[in-house]
Amino acid sequence: MKKFDPKLDEDLYKFVEDYCYQNREVQLKDINPIAIDIDERRFSDKAKKMPEAIKRKRLQILLDFNKFASQLVPFIDYNTKLSLEASARLNAYFMKAKEFIMYQVKYRYQSAYVANLETSTEKKDIPINRLRALRFFDSGKVDHTGEYTVFG
Repeated sequence: MKKFDPKLDEDLYKFVEDYCYQNREVQLKDINPIAIDIDERRFSDKAKKMPEAIKRKRLQILLDFNKFASQLVPFIDYNTKLSLEASARLNAYFMKAKEFIMYQVKYRYQSAYVANLETSTEKKDIPINRLRALRFFDSGKVDHTGEYTVFG
């Protein structure tokens, strides 16, 4: 079995992502890869040489993957540390594959989350310990989980 060049998948992903963006009113589950007009100018030379049937099959795989991912997104906890628990493993697999999850899938859940955020017109103060923040910045660490606070 031949290995599939990741660059080809990247080209196809960008193409289908743009197609979905241009046809935002169409649901992901309703997109038919056979009906998509493939614009050869959008691909690299290697992808242009790829047979049409293989391109369509890869598009189908990307679309199917995103259909399943759209059902999985609500169960992903981005704050979970990696461990042997099933939910943490699911998060880890999701994070490995997130580069192939289309904007349309992510945006649906992000927009729902943002819409449910509390809105307030009152001004709130957040005290920041500048010395602690400067020391943390100089250490070169990254705090994606919020473990090392510079507030208060």
